[in-house]
Amino acid sequence: MKKTFRRGMMVLLCFTLFFSTMVYGESVLTLTEEQMMKRYLEQSPDMAKIHIQEQLLKKQHKETLDAYQKAKDQARSAKARLRSAEDSRNYYEKEYLNTSTGSQAEEVAFQEFHWSLHTYDGTKKAYQQALKQEGNLLKASEQLVLQVEQAEHKRKQDLAQLKSNFQKDCWDLLLLEKQKELLEKNKQLLHQRLQVEKVKKDLNLTTERAIEQLENQLQEVNVQLKTMDTQIHMVYDNLKRKLDIPLEQEVTFVLSLPQTYGARVKGVSDLVKKFKENSLQFKMIQRNQEIQEEYEKKIQEAYKEEDSEYQVATLETEQINLETKDQAYQMEQGVRQLYDQYKKALESLYHSIEAYELAEKQWREMTLRYEWGQISQLQYEQQAYALEQAQYQKMQQTIGYMKLKEAVELAAQGVF
Repeated sequence: MKKTFRRGMMVLLCFTLFFSTMVYGESVLTLTEEQMMKRYLEQSPDMAKIHIQEQLLKKQHKETLDAYQKAKDQARSAKARLRSAEDSRNYYEKEYLNTSTGSQAEEVAFQEFHWSLHTYDGTKKAYQQALKQEGNLLKASEQLVLQVEQAEHKRKQDLAQLKSNFQKDCWDLLLLEKQKELLEKNKQLLHQRLQVEKVKKDLNLTTERAIEQLENQLQEVNVQLKTMDTQIHMVYDNLKRKLDIPLEQEVTFVLSLPQTYGARVKGVSDLVKKFKENSLQFKMIQRNQEIQEEYEKKIQEAYKEEDSEYQVATLETEQINLETKDQAYQMEQGVRQLYDQYKKALESLYHSIEAYELAEKQWREMTLRYEWGQISQLQYEQQAYALEQAQYQKMQQTIGYMKLKEAVELAAQGVF
């Protein structure tokens, strides 16, 4: 009986441990960068948003096109009624002019002519309003037409931008973790220096002020470490959200420093050319200019040059032409500045590589001196720390360069 009871308790204990592990997420989920990117593209809320935006665009496109077609039909009908009213006006005007002055027929003809004028004016106003409505819907529908035509291209651009932004988040986490590692080593060095200074103080070889300065530096490093932990935790939570992982789940992200290589553009002129060819925004402002010109023609068809509507449409066209020219210039200048930043980042990367190679050479020299007993362990560890700092600077410049390289690649695809 006792054996059965013990066996049952053991089974219950094992089940309880297994259940608590499953419920409270004690197992650690480990993901490589490749696995992270795959999961992000398959499960992320950001990808779902792109799909929803595409569906909404299609709905808006259909509704706007239906409204535009209805407005076109109404404008066509209004134009036909205007022509009929114009023919009627001309007929009754001719009848009135051909009647004898002072006769009863003249009075009747005048009334009919007056009625035809009134009908013509009302029909003309209705036609003008219908044409304005058609013109306004033309602007909205043509913009949506362009968006629908370019939906597949835009989806590829959005995907490329999402992947780039996600990669940047991974690089930021890599830098933060390396920075935390440096702070922890700096803390160890400061602690060793503090112990040395305390021994020297016992021998009257240093001052209390020197000890206080080291203690203050240690406190500052502790504060920086706490801040760093908070930042890393925030980046982890952000990545979990993007990967659709519960926040309470423990995760280890296996990250690596990217390999540097040049952007696939032949120079700034090539980049500007590719941007103009692929930029949906650039094509949109050009299409807006064309749409305004079409709208102006419709208004000129319905109104006279002295009419306010005619003058407003003409001024709006001039304004859009100027804005289009200015926006195109601003975008091109932005792309050129981006390429300039990219080239400067490449130069900074080269300098950081040279600095790292110099620090590595100095570290090798210090290693030999340490092995020969010419320097203390603290001096050797300080030189090793200097090497790690140079390595961190190289990592920082590498990631900074890769971010700008990614931005240049996106600009070549029309994303800026």
